[in-house]
Amino acid sequence: MRCITELHWLAWSTLSVVEAQAVTPKIVVREKALALRKGGILEVVETCVDLDAVGGMDVLKSWLVNRQQAFTDRAVAYGLPCLIPFRTFGW
Repeated sequence: MRCITELHWLAWSTLSVVEAQAVTPKIVVREKALALRKGGILEVVETCVDLDAVGGMDVLKSWLVNRQQAFTDRAVAYGLPCLIPFRTFGW
């Protein structure tokens, strides 16, 4: 994993192995959300809505779909650097 501290990754992956006998994204994401919540600035809201359910913002949605390729194993093998996080906020 990239873009998180090594200490966080070690703690979250170890917890995942203890709980699920493997490193699972679901547990790592859960623990990352807890860490963000503890900071008191951000709140992680889980949703089952995909981009097709969001009206408008076609340029942004297209960019997000294309940008997800930057997180693939192929991108890592190519040497693509860690990306600056992109955050969206809803009102």
